[in-house]
Amino acid sequence: MKRSQRMRPVLAVAQRAEDVMLKAYARSQQQLADAEHKLNQLVDYQLEYARGLHVVSSQLVDLAQLQARRHFMNKLMAAIASQQAEVARFQQLVVSARLAWLKTRGHSQSMSKLTARYESEEFVLREQQAQRQADELSGQRFTWRQQAEQDDWQQGAAS
Repeated sequence: MKRSQRMRPVLAVAQRAEDVMLKAYARSQQQLADAEHKLNQLVDYQLEYARGLHVVSSQLVDLAQLQARRHFMNKLMAAIASQQAEVARFQQLVVSARLAWLKTRGHSQSMSKLTARYESEEFVLREQQAQRQADELSGQRFTWRQQAEQDDWQQGAAS
């Protein structure tokens, strides 16, 4: 079996690994985008709620309502902090997934180049072999012609 043929399964495995890593990278990017979107929603809601809280605090409100609203605002700020940590975690995941994909991509490209090099070398060898055969056949024809001419000459001289 030729080297290029032996490399095909190796190349296929490398390409599948690259595809898996690319999908993981894309999935991590989507998770990051979702987490950032959720964070933006929380921040927007916090701003709206803070504006509403400011309006309510300028009106007459009992102390229990004001405390409940401030308690909710504190919970909202904790949720934002938690979501910021989640975004940071997904950013790190995206970086790791990208590096893993680049590593498998480099391996896959190396295997592809190696396979192509083997195929090229095999092509050159086939061409050289075909040329040798053509040269050999041409040499045999030349020898046959000379032999035939010599036989003809000898027959002509003998008659």
